[in-house]
Amino acid sequence: MATETMEVKVYPKQASFIASTKAIRGFVGGIGSGKSRAGAIDLCLKSQPHSLYMVAAPSYKMLDRATFRTFVEVATQFGIWDDNAYRVQERRAVGRNGAEYLFCSCDDPNSLRGPNASGVWMDEVQDAKQEAFTILQGRLREHGKRGWLSATFTPGSPDHWTSNDIINTSNPDVECFHASLKENTFLDPAFYEGLLRSYAASPLRIKRELEGQCVFLEGAEWLAEYFENCDFDEWPDPGRGGIKVLSLDSSKGKGGKTGDYSAFVKTLWVNDLLYLDADMRNDRDANVISSTGVELYCAWQPHYFVVEEEMGQDLLIADMHRIADERGILMPITPMGTDKINKEVRIRRWTPYISRRQLRFKSNSPGAKLLKEQFRSFPLGEHDDGPDAGEYGLRMLVKATTGQVYAPRACGLTQMGSIT
Repeated sequence: MATETMEVKVYPKQASFIASTKAIRGFVGGIGSGKSRAGAIDLCLKSQPHSLYMVAAPSYKMLDRATFRTFVEVATQFGIWDDNAYRVQERRAVGRNGAEYLFCSCDDPNSLRGPNASGVWMDEVQDAKQEAFTILQGRLREHGKRGWLSATFTPGSPDHWTSNDIINTSNPDVECFHASLKENTFLDPAFYEGLLRSYAASPLRIKRELEGQCVFLEGAEWLAEYFENCDFDEWPDPGRGGIKVLSLDSSKGKGGKTGDYSAFVKTLWVNDLLYLDADMRNDRDANVISSTGVELYCAWQPHYFVVEEEMGQDLLIADMHRIADERGILMPITPMGTDKINKEVRIRRWTPYISRRQLRFKSNSPGAKLLKEQFRSFPLGEHDDGPDAGEYGLRMLVKATTGQVYAPRACGLTQMGSIT
């Protein structure tokens, strides 16, 4: 029987994305760079009979207006779309190739649980929740085999979850491809030139929305250049006069919100430089935070351990002392309040140190990398828990170096006096 051959036109960057065999693949680019079309072509080429595939967008509105239309157009060109086989109420279709497709919204990530799929295409991922990305990876187990996930999107800021999980990840199962609008050879060049003129007043917007680069738009507190060439490999010897502080913002206080990080920040002040590292996670409960605090204290042996004293944090401090007592560890903790000052104002206390380029960040540390990005994005970023936790440590350093505070006593379950 003769085999029908179809020519599919793609430009080189799209072709590389489609040819990749990684379990998770990203295609990130400027508007008009053909991201969604590449995702739809990729799905059609990888579809197998008697297998289930999920097509997901951030909302049903985006799904209906863009992603679904792109898929139908491409699937029709491939000859696998059958209007009569699409069930509108179920948002489900069976193609002429024998593959089944479910069209889903990511607005309620838990609604994505259940199906076992061979592949998932997530479109416009920059507007989807990180939890949806995580849950959909758990769907990739149909026929007892590990499936694949492709993500197509316009980049957000460097501290967006897609930057950490897809674009700049060290995960060997992930590969990401970048494309500029001008790389799309199937578009009239006048389209790019027109947008270039329209965005002329915002060079950073050109980089993000046309060139597909992860950048912060105008409005960040500190210049990006302040955070260039500021990494260190090994902690310097504190020597005489060096001070080590471990500080914690637990994210469990009054202003805490879903997705906030519990942030431990290590700060070493030596030779007029601030060396920083961080341990930041957004999935720790109070008990895990307490255990982590004791472990970090024992491993790093700071001169001071400062904990935010807000809305029940006294209980967190008591719990850490309990754990330390059970292990026979003397672990003094210094509670510290907010000075009744707005968090953004407190974080701006970093300004003189940042502008004088006195900050150094631990290289090859995911926590330090996230901390740096939160500094760079402030106050525009999604989270600022790292700079906030570090501010408590910075305040302790100022007080310690100016003679306003002495080394706290070891204190079992009895708390130290607060510093305001």
